[in-house]
Amino acid sequence: MGCLYLKKYSVTICGFITVLILVLAVSGCISQPGKNEKLIYELNATQKIWNSNEGSPAYNVTIPNEAKSVKIKYNVSKEFTGAAMGLNLGKYSELDVDAFNIILEQGHKTPHYSHNQIDSKTVQISDNQYTNGIIEFQRSDIKGLIISPSNLQGKIEVYITY
Repeated sequence: MGCLYLKKYSVTICGFITVLILVLAVSGCISQPGKNEKLIYELNATQKIWNSNEGSPAYNVTIPNEAKSVKIKYNVSKEFTGAAMGLNLGKYSELDVDAFNIILEQGHKTPHYSHNQIDSKTVQISDNQYTNGIIEFQRSDIKGLIISPSNLQGKIEVYITY
């Protein structure tokens, strides 16, 4: 008799937990990947060779005020033009992302805003295969980014969470 009561009790608890999980998932209380994430900038980097006179190209991105964090998703590889011209640019294949607490003016690069820089991340790309990854800034005070793909080609996307 006691064993039968225990089975009924266990089934009732399992049923209650299942219903609770379903209600939480449907109501949005359980975090879902990509929820509250918005694409704000997309770059197809068909990179020219880095030139010491010009510097590597820089792309300014304004971050909306409602952003709680910023993600940069990339799928890039080394740009092959330098190798075809007999140049060894391997050590210059990287993706630099600098974060600032102000909105940036187009055309200016990091040194112009160095006193407003609040974070920076760099990814080295070591081979000619495409490399996927995510650079993430868990900060709500970012107002602008400078993205500098040096000797790279591929796709770079900037997302915010809000």
